[in-house]
Amino acid sequence: MEGFLYNFNLSKKVTLMMAVLILLSLIGLGFVSIRLSSDALVNQAIESLSNSAADGVKIIEASIERDMKVFEELSNRETTKSMNWNIQRQSLAPEMERQGYLEIGVIGKDRIAHFVSDGSTTDLSDRDYVKKAFQGEVNISDVLISLVTNQAVVMLASPITENGEIVGALNARLDGGALSEITSNLGFGENGYAYLLGEDGTFYAYINNDFVMEQRNLFDEKYKEEFGDVAQAFQELGMGNKGVVSYEYKGEKRYMAVDTVPSTGWILAVGAYEKDMLSGISKLKFTMMLGVLIFMLIGTILAIFFSSMISKPIVEYSKKIDKFSRYDFSSGEEDNFKKYLHRKDEIGIIGNSLASMQESIILLIRQIGDMSQNVASSSEELTAISQQSSTAADEIANVIQDIARGGRSSGKKY
Repeated sequence: MEGFLYNFNLSKKVTLMMAVLILLSLIGLGFVSIRLSSDALVNQAIESLSNSAADGVKIIEASIERDMKVFEELSNRETTKSMNWNIQRQSLAPEMERQGYLEIGVIGKDRIAHFVSDGSTTDLSDRDYVKKAFQGEVNISDVLISLVTNQAVVMLASPITENGEIVGALNARLDGGALSEITSNLGFGENGYAYLLGEDGTFYAYINNDFVMEQRNLFDEKYKEEFGDVAQAFQELGMGNKGVVSYEYKGEKRYMAVDTVPSTGWILAVGAYEKDMLSGISKLKFTMMLGVLIFMLIGTILAIFFSSMISKPIVEYSKKIDKFSRYDFSSGEEDNFKKYLHRKDEIGIIGNSLASMQESIILLIRQIGDMSQNVASSSEELTAISQQSSTAADEIANVIQDIARGGRSSGKKY
């Protein structure tokens, strides 16, 4: 990295480092934002799934409650209580079309059912919903496959009481497809789905009607390869418990909110694909990428601006120091570094230090010059003194010589 930056000037180095820092910051921020957004979207979708499951349970429960109340009223009619088949048949026949029943049957104490539509009879003594009716309970059966119509159906049963005694029971066959119509309107996202299970894991309503007609069961060994992950998710949650589970099915990760229909124990599951739950992330990623590019451009421009604020003064200072290295301490209008002296940061401090150093050196040079002149003057004076001393010495020597000559002259006379 150092070798790569070696030939760059300071401005380019600062710009590049700031740009890289901005880019890393934006990428990091984008990654964290996308991660948090993904978690938020998943949590929001899970909440929506849970609400959808709760709403679906309310719809199913309300539909069952309505059907059971209407049917209870039919069983409490005086014509029904008469246990006169002809009267009962004439009274109940219009209700088949009005209430949308596939069939209505009147069951005597012998558990033999007489059907309104064609007058046929059959023994229903082994049916749980009939047993519950003769125990005084208005009830609805699990989803069954009718042997008569080969359709998915549910059976309503209500006791017929007279003077506090159960004298018979009334039952009706309803189209089980109505449950699939309810589940088909539930789900989350483009590929959202929902299905209804019995307490044992049997499909009662599903978008693929074959699952219902074949009475497929999540926990059946022959469907283990197909439903293994789903069955495990239900087992971990616990059948009959409310909650949200995640699993993989056909290579797709999915989430599913599970709730229970109180009156029947049926289990409603409302699911969504993870890709649908995170569909908003694609748009967020595009927005984030666009934002990174825009802010990167703005950041680069700012980096160039701020690097210039740092590098230009340093360039001017380096020029000034270079002049100092050549013993050029002159000052003039061409000194661009002076315009940075007003700054209060380190750049200003360095500039003022350079200016102070320049003034100090110039003052020192002047002082040295003055001292040199003083030394020169003193030297000249010393030279003059020396010359005078030399002249005096010569004169003294001449005097001595004269005295000496005088002395020799005096000796010759005596």
